[in-house]
Amino acid sequence: MNFINPLFLIGLVAASIPVLLHLLNLRKLKNIEFSSLKFLKELQKTKIKRLKIKQIILLILRTLIITFTVLAFARPIIEGSIPGFENYAKSSIIILIDNSYSMDVSDEFGNRFVQAKKSAEKIINSMKEGDEALIIEMSSININNTFQPAFTKNKDLLIQSLSQIKLQPIPASLDNSMRLAAKFFQNANNFAKELFVISDAQKNVFHSEDSLKLNNKNIAIYFIPIGYSSNSNFENLSVDSVDVLTKFFTIGKTVELSVTVKNHSEKDAKGALISLLFNKQKVAQKSFDISANSTKTIPIAAQIQKSGVVSASIELENDAFLADNNRYFGFIVPEKPNIAIFGEHTNNYFLKALFSTDDAQNQINASFYDESSVDNLDLNKFDCLILNFSNYSENKKKRIKDYVSNGGSAIFFPSETINDNYRNLLAEFGFNLSDKKNFSEKSPATFSNFDAKHPIFDGMFKLSGDAINVNQIDNPKIFTILPANSGFPIIEFQDGFFLSENQFGDGKCLYFAVAPNLNWSNFPLLSLFPSLIFRSVFYLSSSITLGYSFDVGSRQTVMIPKKLSTNPNFKLIDPSGNQTIVQFPLLQTGAALSLELFNETGVYQIINSQNKIAYVFSLNMPKNESNIQKPDISTLLSHLYSKTTLNKNIFILTNYSQLSHDLKRARIGTEIWSILLLLAIFCAIAEMIVQKVSKNQDFSE
Repeated sequence: MNFINPLFLIGLVAASIPVLLHLLNLRKLKNIEFSSLKFLKELQKTKIKRLKIKQIILLILRTLIITFTVLAFARPIIEGSIPGFENYAKSSIIILIDNSYSMDVSDEFGNRFVQAKKSAEKIINSMKEGDEALIIEMSSININNTFQPAFTKNKDLLIQSLSQIKLQPIPASLDNSMRLAAKFFQNANNFAKELFVISDAQKNVFHSEDSLKLNNKNIAIYFIPIGYSSNSNFENLSVDSVDVLTKFFTIGKTVELSVTVKNHSEKDAKGALISLLFNKQKVAQKSFDISANSTKTIPIAAQIQKSGVVSASIELENDAFLADNNRYFGFIVPEKPNIAIFGEHTNNYFLKALFSTDDAQNQINASFYDESSVDNLDLNKFDCLILNFSNYSENKKKRIKDYVSNGGSAIFFPSETINDNYRNLLAEFGFNLSDKKNFSEKSPATFSNFDAKHPIFDGMFKLSGDAINVNQIDNPKIFTILPANSGFPIIEFQDGFFLSENQFGDGKCLYFAVAPNLNWSNFPLLSLFPSLIFRSVFYLSSSITLGYSFDVGSRQTVMIPKKLSTNPNFKLIDPSGNQTIVQFPLLQTGAALSLELFNETGVYQIINSQNKIAYVFSLNMPKNESNIQKPDISTLLSHLYSKTTLNKNIFILTNYSQLSHDLKRARIGTEIWSILLLLAIFCAIAEMIVQKVSKNQDFSE
């Protein structure tokens, strides 16, 4: 038994008052016997015995009057029901409704989300006078501290809010929802509390993040597993992942993908179609077979036709569950990068010749400056710097370091004169230089190894296994070289690194170990020279070409590089093409982008105040939403038992057609204050009758 107003139980102290009065009336008096009254002694004994019995009955009745009255005001609740008393305890009800995408499937009972809403409506219609309720969306972006629904007793208002709930791509979280429910139960007006969970009970719903425990013994938990009574075997394929094999993108280049598809069915799929779309236009299609309950990797590719942001997606044909038939990703095909080349004219002869060709000018905007221009140019307007000199003042060093650390990029070449100042600068960028090495024309140094997986070589050579066959390459003859022995090697020769890479702050640097002239090697004369220089420029200037992919509902904060976030105002372009001006907090490392702000699947673009693309990312439905089979009741119960210490207050209501009946039978209890009040009145009437009979008897005697 529980009490809604337990403080009234203090009034039970008053039940002792009749007892105290009775004891006071029993005080012993001094008896003086008179001889003339002795003959009445036997008669008085009988009368006194009858009087004492009446006094005890009155004492009991008066004590019960006070006790029943106090208990009635305390409003006790008992479990179960009493025939003839169907008035349940006033309850505060919270309904958790799963509105994740996995609910948008249909079985022999209809659409599961519609079933969930109808179940919630039955719960609302079962509310009695004095009950209050609120509804929480389990898959809402608002499952956080700013979400503030309120209890209401208005059934029409509750049903209206229920009708407005939409499906969300965010996974349902039982723990988050129960945590929020516990918070609102603290402000509930009624003693009895009922928590209803309406969900398809997928395993990802039970993902546990902490040791949440509900230990309020007045809370009853009712779980309604949608789909439990279904015998449907769904045929469903899902796109689980998209791996973009191409590392950077240019017009005319083929984008190669590896797509993972999963068959969640008990039946093999024959001749299924997969499509690749660029900016909603179908650019490639493939058919495939996949066995039941298996996963398959499918290669697919298409050519890039224009520059800019490409909102891409992989699509499957329609099946039982549409939401997992799409997987989004995005990438940037850069406009012509702006690069600055610093150094004396004689040092830059071959570089100038290279970037003056029609082919180069169609792809890259190159500007040449002498080394003194580093001191006064706005370096941030360039996507990449090529530094072909060795005399660096402190101001030059600082400006270049600031530029690269904030997201810029640089390519370093050695020059004829190498000093400690140059070595120290390269060491700060992560390239420790060895001594200059000289080789004879008869025995020049040559390349010995390539990092075949580096993006610079993407599609450049035919691989022999995972390695590049050096014999395929027009290998240069190196006469003089200043190799690095640190950084990440891209091309090696027998005594060190010919081409190496390192990260510096938010930017990247490459170091070529030979000067771009014929005194050091015949490298500038080979076909490899323009390929490596062009690819190096495109690689460094397009560091954000491939957008990041996240699950909807990710609790992550990503950083927009400082170079692209000098102003907190950004333009957001969502997957539907809507444009919004937003502000992101600026930190020392750049602008902070919270992914919890977004809940629509697709490709997003972030444009900075200079109208440059600052960030591209895609949001996809988590792949574990694709499990749309029958709920696992054992897993469900196990998780619920781990979240509460009151296992006897957990009820699983699996029969959708008898929900109202089963709910009525499982309710937490019945208020019995009216019974106690009737008992108090009955005792009061009995007390008056006994009192009146007693007086009449005394008078007659």
